[in-house]
Amino acid sequence: LLRHLRLAAPQAATYTDTVHDLVTAALAGHPLAPVSGQVLGPLAVRGLPVAVDIRAGTGFSLEAVHETYRALFDGPGAIAAVLVIINTPNAPVADAVAGLEETLRHPVVAVPWQVGDPITRILDGVASVRDRIGRTAPDATEAPDPPGSAVPAPAGAAPVPQPRRPGAGPARPPVQHDDTAAWQHASDLHWRGQLQEAETAYRAIVETRGRLLGWDHLETLTARDQHATVLRDLDRLAEALVECDEVLAARTRLLGQDHADALTSRSHLATMYHQLGDLTRAEAEHQQVLRVRIRVLGKRNAETLISRSNLAKVYQDLGELDQAIHEHQTVMRERSDVLGPEHRDTLMSRSLLASALHQAGRVEEAEAHHRAVLDGRMRELGPVHLDTAVSRHRLASALHDLDLLEEATAEYRAAREVYAELLGPSSPFARAAASDLALAERALRDAGAT
Repeated sequence: LLRHLRLAAPQAATYTDTVHDLVTAALAGHPLAPVSGQVLGPLAVRGLPVAVDIRAGTGFSLEAVHETYRALFDGPGAIAAVLVIINTPNAPVADAVAGLEETLRHPVVAVPWQVGDPITRILDGVASVRDRIGRTAPDATEAPDPPGSAVPAPAGAAPVPQPRRPGAGPARPPVQHDDTAAWQHASDLHWRGQLQEAETAYRAIVETRGRLLGWDHLETLTARDQHATVLRDLDRLAEALVECDEVLAARTRLLGQDHADALTSRSHLATMYHQLGDLTRAEAEHQQVLRVRIRVLGKRNAETLISRSNLAKVYQDLGELDQAIHEHQTVMRERSDVLGPEHRDTLMSRSLLASALHQAGRVEEAEAHHRAVLDGRMRELGPVHLDTAVSRHRLASALHDLDLLEEATAEYRAAREVYAELLGPSSPFARAAASDLALAERALRDAGAT
């Protein structure tokens, strides 16, 4: 089967449909028919399933893409490769997505293609996937599949037994379970900043996978790790810390401490220590992850840049502002070079740089950066998104300190309203915005009285 993740926005349907038709042509005219929110087709690459991801724009987060692909590779059905077709003229963007292969340990073929470009680029991408899988997968016509191979069973057939891993506990009977649609729904909720709904969705996935597959099964651990991340974003830190610590221990035992998944769990754990105020421990954990990622992945890899950004935030809260500003600037430049200045990850780095500049007393510089980030997020994400609300809140704070009180109150109010809509009026984000708004309104009244 060919699984096609139709992740494009509705306004990009023309591009998506064009690429869909070209991929269909590359598959010798076999149509791709939607089934249960997915698009399935008969691409047979040595019996292994391949995911085709059509990206109609570049406003996506590499972290979110990484999590999506990892769920496909680790999840039921065992996707063997991903073909990504991106609506961009920039090869570096495609290279950055293809670079996820280093941590995912599965083929990721990324093709930059715009309407009007040679069709051969897409055909070459399909051929490249066939070639990559052909060099790594056994051919069912030449030799029997080894025990536990990733070849999916036909519909209605008995599932293929999976090999046991050391320390995985007693053998469990194989179970057929496909929650791809539920996972995508939870990921979409998280991406949009609808954290309470995302927490409920991920919790349901965790409970189902734990019951069917086991609590230390790699697929269950993936869901538990993501659930812990949402709990962290909701400021439910005690629950998040317990979950993340258990996932890290299990992944280290099953995969080794330098495995990409174990490093991701350690990074998440370090971020929770940071939020709990244990800066010394957070710094040590982030530094350990950064050293391994530089050694294994290189300095410019997306995962390495995440570690540098996390460490810069710790430096900032430790009061080491010059070092924090330098790290934020470096990460922002690297992401801008590879992904473009308005990519979601680049905007995140610029927002963090602006906050560090504000803390260092360079408020006018901070205001300019915050305005640019807000403009970019409004275009890419829209007004009702958690990242956009955070930008409004941070801009309002800079405006407040510059005594631009009328604009500050307007931005505080807009941020509070989105926080309340997405997270609830009693959430820490909404309460903080409401408190800041009250202070700004009082200052504005006092200024009018004088």
